[in-house]
Amino acid sequence: MRVVTGTTMRAADAWAISGGLPETALMYAAGRAVAAAARLWLRRRGRWPGRVLVVCGRGNNGGDGLVAALALANWGAEVEAVVCAEPEALAPAARLYWEAARAAGCAVEAQPQPDARALAARAQAADVVVDALLGTGVRGAPRPPVEAVIGALEAAGRPVIAVDVPSGLDADTGRAAGAAVAAVETVALGAAKLGCLTGPDHWRAGRVRVADIGIPDAAYEAEEVRATAPFHPITAWGLKEAAGALPQRRPTGHKGTFGRVFILAGATGMSGAAALAARAALRAGCGLVEVLVPEPVWPIVAALVPEALVHPAPADASGGLAAEAGEAAAALAGRADVVLAGPGLGRAPGAAAALAHFLSAFRGPLVLDADALALVEAAALRRREAPVALTPHAGELARLLGLTPEAVEADRLAALHRAVAASGAAVVLKGAGSLTGAPDGRAWVNLTGNDGLATAGAGDVLAGLTAGLWAQAAAAGQLDGRRAPELLAAAVWLHGRAGDLAAARLGRRALTAGELVRHLAAALREAER
Repeated sequence: MRVVTGTTMRAADAWAISGGLPETALMYAAGRAVAAAARLWLRRRGRWPGRVLVVCGRGNNGGDGLVAALALANWGAEVEAVVCAEPEALAPAARLYWEAARAAGCAVEAQPQPDARALAARAQAADVVVDALLGTGVRGAPRPPVEAVIGALEAAGRPVIAVDVPSGLDADTGRAAGAAVAAVETVALGAAKLGCLTGPDHWRAGRVRVADIGIPDAAYEAEEVRATAPFHPITAWGLKEAAGALPQRRPTGHKGTFGRVFILAGATGMSGAAALAARAALRAGCGLVEVLVPEPVWPIVAALVPEALVHPAPADASGGLAAEAGEAAAALAGRADVVLAGPGLGRAPGAAAALAHFLSAFRGPLVLDADALALVEAAALRRREAPVALTPHAGELARLLGLTPEAVEADRLAALHRAVAASGAAVVLKGAGSLTGAPDGRAWVNLTGNDGLATAGAGDVLAGLTAGLWAQAAAAGQLDGRRAPELLAAAVWLHGRAGDLAAARLGRRALTAGELVRHLAAALREAER
């Protein structure tokens, strides 16, 4: 699935129109796609032809709504369309379809100052409402009278199908600065909008359905269009793409063939993080996992992961790694294909010193998670030649960049870009709609997963899964600057898919990181099939 920012979509629209594609043709195709989606939604619920209320703004989004109203009426639905503007204020193409709808006898009316209470009553009487108020170009909180109209739709409580993006939701950031529509489905025109897939309020988009409205692929590849977003291309993978990124396994392979992972992790009270990461790396299919943990937690981790080689390291008074553990870590890492550092490591001076010594000695592929992200500087990572992956959530990325978590969540794509540019690493910004960015400019938004993944240890599982996949590619000589970010994106997809499979069996509330590891097997089996 192609994913774009609102800015990029408007640039692609302009490129296509300047090349001779009529704006009215784009609007006609968009409106018909919205109408088809509304008809399908009603049919699946046994309500077709049903009653439909279409609420339109004065821009091209409103024109799309007018075309949808006309099509639905022609197909037999009982349609009312309300335009929240004077007809003279409509965009030129929208004005054309206003006239066409009126000429066809469609029930359309202009309400420049709509009565919110009356509109809410009309919405309550409808089987479905089409939101065609605001498009991708609107930033910030909606202003009157649109603000009141959105409030009326929310108060009505009827299912809403949004045109391109729910009104009030920022198409780039997925943030609602004020009133915003909560849709059951959004019909994305041409390409999915990033703000409908990630960001603090992206859930308001509901299910996102992409409609081809005739914009050619060349529009998105035009130089002036590519320049509108920090990453290009941005894509959302499905099972086929994630499976295609996985390292191939030879039938004659052995544990050395499938890679070695070394994990530097753990402290007193956080032994589970090291164990979960090790178990996930093994589930990913790597041949051998070695773990170095402080001596007090060594027997715990060894018992939890009998398949791994678990080594004790000197501990400080807090139960974390002592500074001299860095030498032992460097020696063990010398025989590894990939190193994972950070899960449950702690941030005591001993752990910080051990990690710094280790990083100065080890130059191979590196996955940094959790506490390791608080103990490194992004600029220092740019000097590394081997691939590096960072797996922060918003709080960890905020510390890395000197921002607040709120600033990161306010524009996740911008924060991701800053992190990739600062570190030269492949970075996944975890959260609902996780974003993965590559140093070569590509990015992925993830569509798998659910709120059951908001549980302690889930991040350790992702880090271990990533290290396990990287190790298999590295052992085969295939872990380069292009392949490494793809495998990170595949790990994010599989991690979310395992969470979906676990939630289907156990429910989201009951999902734990241990169950997530167990369901990695089913997710990987789907990919292998």
